[in-house]
Amino acid sequence: MMKMMKAAMLALFLLGTVAGAARAGWDPDEADKGRDAVAYLKKHDPSLDRFFAKAYGYVVFPDVYKGGLFLFGGGHGRGYVYEGGSLVGRSTITQINVGPQFGGQSFTEVIFFKDRKALDDFKQGNFEISAQMTAVVVTSGIATNADYSDGVALFVLPKAGVMADATVGGQKFSYEPIRHSPAAVPEPARQDVSPLQPYPGASTTSEAKPYEEPRPYNDTPFERADQGAIQY
Repeated sequence: MMKMMKAAMLALFLLGTVAGAARAGWDPDEADKGRDAVAYLKKHDPSLDRFFAKAYGYVVFPDVYKGGLFLFGGGHGRGYVYEGGSLVGRSTITQINVGPQFGGQSFTEVIFFKDRKALDDFKQGNFEISAQMTAVVVTSGIATNADYSDGVALFVLPKAGVMADATVGGQKFSYEPIRHSPAAVPEPARQDVSPLQPYPGASTTSEAKPYEEPRPYNDTPFERADQGAIQY
């Protein structure tokens, strides 16, 4: 009886985590979790390298939480979509199951897309895992003989808890492309330009000249024509 109560509490906790994850917003720093999850999968099965290297794209979910309580169960996780090795979007995974189940589990999940069409179907919301589909559980060397089915290959690596099988049937996915903000255009460097530039060879220092009284008109060597002849 005590074990059943503990299992029920664990399932409720996981379902609460699912609800909390569904409300949480995207954190840009969480992209690091995608890279860490890839390294985590490769560490447990180096033969996955060929999928990561040759797949057109893939989506990796670092933490998928799945819980079951009596006749109902569900799962949720957040992941990162890669195309050509570059992060292009984010994804959520949801799963609802009806039937006898009890307990909880968390695992890392990765779905490989063999070609562009398979990835485009995922992006456009046309991808859903059938109820009968099971994932390949990652163990050392398991990916050596694994292959694509209908353009996709799916692997899971359990992290905590034990359930009856690695059933992923009924999983549904969302896709959100990453929107990059336009790069800021740098302002041109300011140059201090003097409003008056000296002519070449001119002195750059200014000296004040003493004030001079204007000369009388008749002090000049010439007089106006109407005042008489020119005087020397």
